[in-house]
Amino acid sequence: MEYKEITGRPVYAYMAEVCASGGYWISMAADHIAANRMTMTGSIGVVWSFIDYSGLFDNLGLRTVTVDSGEHKSIGAMGTEITPNQVAVIQSMVDEYIDVFVEFIADGRNMNPQTVRSIADGRVYTARQAYDLGLIDEINGWDVVLSDFETLTGVSAFYPNLMADTSFWGMLAKVTSGSFSRSEVDIAMNAIDAFPRGVPLAIMPEYMG
Repeated sequence: MEYKEITGRPVYAYMAEVCASGGYWISMAADHIAANRMTMTGSIGVVWSFIDYSGLFDNLGLRTVTVDSGEHKSIGAMGTEITPNQVAVIQSMVDEYIDVFVEFIADGRNMNPQTVRSIADGRVYTARQAYDLGLIDEINGWDVVLSDFETLTGVSAFYPNLMADTSFWGMLAKVTSGSFSRSEVDIAMNAIDAFPRGVPLAIMPEYMG
């Protein structure tokens, strides 16, 4: 959202295979969401799970000794039972996080929050189901989506050469993969900032893995 505000550029999202839960959350910054017909998306929800080993520890004759500063400080400690009060504490956090998730979707998709909540039961949706529910805008392949983007914006997208280590885009590839130096990051970010406003940058989904 900050990028759009600073540059004035539209942001389009393309879902290639799986774009669910956190992936769908991120796509709420997009002005238009397209998905491959085999995409799985949605999974609107929050989960926080623990394994209760207390029964196993009892069978093995083991016990956990935990010294903490409060009743809920050691929630999830191995070998301790998850109490109803602790479940309630975790549930209150999950409820707050799902409220934020629903708010993001309602704002990003211009949907009624109650409508969003009615479909936010954690399930994943096919592209067709997501389209029918208003969660995405288009079902198409990458080539068609990119062509439509170029038609709507009136400019031609270009591809960085992510495989050339000696190029600027090679440095950008390092940035996305984590194998970079601070100076390379600065060079890459400064170059991106210098791009003419309104020039789209298309990065193939298979390069984003």
